[in-house]
Amino acid sequence: MWLVSVICLSVVGLLCVVGTFHHRFDDNLGMRIGMGILGIGCAGRVVRLIETQSISPDALVMHVGMAMFALGLAWRYLPRPIAIHWSALPKE
Repeated sequence: MWLVSVICLSVVGLLCVVGTFHHRFDDNLGMRIGMGILGIGCAGRVVRLIETQSISPDALVMHVGMAMFALGLAWRYLPRPIAIHWSALPKE
């Protein structure tokens, strides 16, 4: 289960670093600094997990939740084709 945690923390760390420096993520300086710190913290935690190869169940749940949140936030900022609103669809 420690490998799942390593994957989740790698996703969170990578998305935090990308979000910190990407121009489409237009939030305040505090959030950018926080994401940078979280990305660095994830890298350190991944190294420690690889060395020990053990994880507590509550930490694993937290890491999976952080990864899901980071992926959901990144999904919001991905470019998409023109969305069709439900009201524009033809009625049957």
